[in-house]
Amino acid sequence: MWSKFFRIPALLLLLVVTYYGCVEEPTIDPVKRPYTLLRVANFSYNVDTLIVSIDKGKKVLNLYKYQAPSQYFDIESGKRQFLVTTPAGDTLYNDKINIGAYEEVSLFFTGFSKPHDDLLNTFGYAQYVNGVVYLYEGMGIDTTVIQCANFAPDTPADSSIKYRVLITDTTTKTVVKEVTSLGFNSFVGSALPGNKSYKISYAKL
Repeated sequence: MWSKFFRIPALLLLLVVTYYGCVEEPTIDPVKRPYTLLRVANFSYNVDTLIVSIDKGKKVLNLYKYQAPSQYFDIESGKRQFLVTTPAGDTLYNDKINIGAYEEVSLFFTGFSKPHDDLLNTFGYAQYVNGVVYLYEGMGIDTTVIQCANFAPDTPADSSIKYRVLITDTTTKTVVKEVTSLGFNSFVGSALPGNKSYKISYAKL
């Protein structure tokens, strides 16, 4: 009798726990897709205006030569389709570009273009990671950040040229930063004291 008495309440307790466990199970939100903050710029040699379409028109940008990059915008990470054309409709670039997750990325379209002549079309892109989206990596107080890049060749041969870069304090006339060899498709940055004037000079090696 005692074993039956304890067995029945135990069975009822098990049913109650199982029932409430199913009803009160927490709902987990779907995992968000990885994203990236992206900006794009026109660093081409001879194309004044680029029309950049991402993922078949989900995002369309008009990029003008010698102007600042676009504002940062959100884009899903991974391989994204980029179609770059001229205002006349000539295709300069049409391929996928891999965009890293949770990064701040600058994408620069560079090169020389001659429509309908693939032998003289050196159009491509350079990609530079500025930082990560969840960590502030901006400059400190009274700080100037100077970045030098080599990714805008006039001809295919220019991609093999390296440069020596000097950053000079114009007040003291002293060199505060020297880059001995800046290769193609590369960046070099330097954090310097703010509220000063600097001169940047470069020479081919």
